[in-house]
Amino acid sequence: MSEGKKIASLWENLNHERGGKTKRILVVSLSILVVLLLLCLILSGVWSHHSTERRKAAYLKEIELFIKNKKFERAAESIQITKELIPDHPQLQVLERSYHRVKAVDRIEKEVEAEIQRRNWESARTLLSEITVHDQAYDTAITLQKINAGELAHQTSGYLTELRQARAEGDLPNIVKLTQTLLSLNPQHASAARWQEYGNQAEAEMRGNEQKAEALFRQAQQLDKGVYNEQVLFLANQARKTGSKPVYTEFYDKVKQYPRVFKYPGEFSNLQDAIDLARPVDSIRVAPGSHFSPIIVNKEVRLYGESAGETILHCSGKHSSVIYIGPKGNLKANNLVIRHSELAKGEEAFSLVVVEGQASFASCIFYDSSAHGLHVIDGGQTLLESCRVEGNRWDGIAVSGAGSQLTTDGCIITRNEHHGIDVWDGGQLTFDQSFSEENERSGVFATNEVQLSLSQSTLRRNLHAGLTLHNPTRVEIQECEFSANHKSGVYGAGGGEVSFSECNVYDNSFAGVIMAEGAEWTGLESIDYRDNRGENLISDYDGSRQLYAEVPPEPAIVVEETTVEESSPETADDTQAAVVVDEGADDTQDGMPENEVIPQAAIVVEDTIKVDEAPVPAIVVEDANDNQ
Repeated sequence: MSEGKKIASLWENLNHERGGKTKRILVVSLSILVVLLLLCLILSGVWSHHSTERRKAAYLKEIELFIKNKKFERAAESIQITKELIPDHPQLQVLERSYHRVKAVDRIEKEVEAEIQRRNWESARTLLSEITVHDQAYDTAITLQKINAGELAHQTSGYLTELRQARAEGDLPNIVKLTQTLLSLNPQHASAARWQEYGNQAEAEMRGNEQKAEALFRQAQQLDKGVYNEQVLFLANQARKTGSKPVYTEFYDKVKQYPRVFKYPGEFSNLQDAIDLARPVDSIRVAPGSHFSPIIVNKEVRLYGESAGETILHCSGKHSSVIYIGPKGNLKANNLVIRHSELAKGEEAFSLVVVEGQASFASCIFYDSSAHGLHVIDGGQTLLESCRVEGNRWDGIAVSGAGSQLTTDGCIITRNEHHGIDVWDGGQLTFDQSFSEENERSGVFATNEVQLSLSQSTLRRNLHAGLTLHNPTRVEIQECEFSANHKSGVYGAGGGEVSFSECNVYDNSFAGVIMAEGAEWTGLESIDYRDNRGENLISDYDGSRQLYAEVPPEPAIVVEETTVEESSPETADDTQAAVVVDEGADDTQDGMPENEVIPQAAIVVEDTIKVDEAPVPAIVVEDANDNQ
């Protein structure tokens, strides 16, 4: 073989050997590279797992720290995040339960502390007991001790304050009681010995006081004669204040209720002073004579004159009423003559007596008033027994307003320049065994939702009707006489329940009974009609009928004028204690003119003056069968 071929063959063999070796190297390198890649993947997974576990542990540790430090909002956020990462991790569930338990306990602890600050000790104890519901291992002893100590300090402080006040006031029984309480409550207190000393001193003083009280009580008993005695009352009061036996208080309560009798004038220069001093059990005796004594009554008062018809209370009709009884007043009066010593004209006149509270008058005379003799207003209640109401410039008696009530028994209302009795706007009248006669308008005039009860009474010789009714609510009339009235015996219009029983209607100038539009009355058949100038009963009167053929002359009823000479000043004190203005009843049919306004009483307390009085009309009970 030629040299060239040999060399080519050797080169080819050499290249073949190199190629094989290179391939082997590549295969080995690739294998190594694959192994390294696998190792990297394994190491990466291991590292990732380790890193995740570390993160989980960090979250759990963070939650635990938040709970421990009571950062509950942060703990709640971390729990929520960790739930998303490891929702079923056992340690996370344990931490969540711990979170709720610690949060509930913390809330209750704060509420307990708030109750302690507010000194609500029982509430604090109740709340503290709720902690063990959430954490049975919770130690409540320290907090309970704090509550008990706070309560003890608070109670001790309160009793000490009361003890200081009792010692300042000299309240010996309370000092003894408080020292015993303090020693029982807090015997270990630093001031316990001093408390004991206070109590011992008070007990010793109380024993001495009991001896003094017993001596005062015996002395008062010896002096007590069953009548009011200032010395007995003083001794009894001192015994009550000094000693502690109930019998001392009982005896004092008994003797202080003995009635007193105040004398005016004499013991008092002003009647109002006696009224202000009097108690409900006391009475005021007014001597005979004329007394310039306008008064205001705002409590229970007993007032009587020593001599019927001779004990006169008066004042100027230009300035005040003689008596004003306020809403809280309750006057019981008898044997008094009540009149105006100077008459006022027009709208500025005052009534003699104004009752806004309660009043009863027996054997009294209401005479010569510038306005009404008596006015019951605004729910006032008044009883008149055996009284005479005469010669007053307006109504003898006025009763106005819902709830206002007047009851008469055995009274005479006569010769007043308007109605004998005027009732309006819900007023109530009980007229029993009484007379209303010779008044210049109706004997009784009632309008607008009033209630009346008339029994065994006489309404006669009045210039208008004996009884006039306009839109009453209820009227009951039993065994009454309506006679010799210048118009009718009874006139009425409008609705309301009106009933008659066994009445006499006779000798009236116009007609016996006149019923105008709206009047529907019962019991008319029981009426005994006699000698009426017109018809006995007109049930459909419309104002157009002629009631009689010839107009009868008016009877001559003269109300005597009284001339009064008085030494009082021309001008009186204008200071008014109360002013009440009467609107007046609607008298379009029968009564005062529509344009006449009636103001009512103010009371002005003035000094006593003497007045030369005109003769006072006597109270004469007339025979109910007169003129029959």
